[in-house]
Amino acid sequence: MNLVKNSGSQAFEKRLKDPERRRVRTSFVEVSALSLALLGLAATFARSATAETPPSPASISQDDIQHITRVIGTITNKPILMIASVLEDSYVRGAVTGNAYELNTNTGKRTPKYIRTDLVSVYMPYTDRSHVDVYIVRKVRGRWKIEAKKDWFL
Repeated sequence: MNLVKNSGSQAFEKRLKDPERRRVRTSFVEVSALSLALLGLAATFARSATAETPPSPASISQDDIQHITRVIGTITNKPILMIASVLEDSYVRGAVTGNAYELNTNTGKRTPKYIRTDLVSVYMPYTDRSHVDVYIVRKVRGRWKIEAKKDWFL
């Protein structure tokens, strides 16, 4: 049986046999696959980084926020609503002053509050919307530890 090859398929076979063209094509495929893999990894890390960072007006670093998130994650898988600062009336070692104050509405006098950098409140949703779980988390010797859990009614 005689099979006739058309000129188009012969040209294609000739291009595939050319080692120079094969190398370029293989190199292009490897670069494309590597680029896609890197793009996928970057998207995954970006998504996980944003997912692990809850909103926090507290005077703590992003690294501290991630540590607190991990500590809370060992106890529960509920999402964190917010990490808030704990305020004190008098100075505590490591506390900072800032925009926190108590306003006397009768006199208009502002009494400064001290913002703790070693103690935060972590707010979590509860099963019903009538209250929230609040974890009190303290930094002891460079590590964040859960000190207490409270249920606050709204």
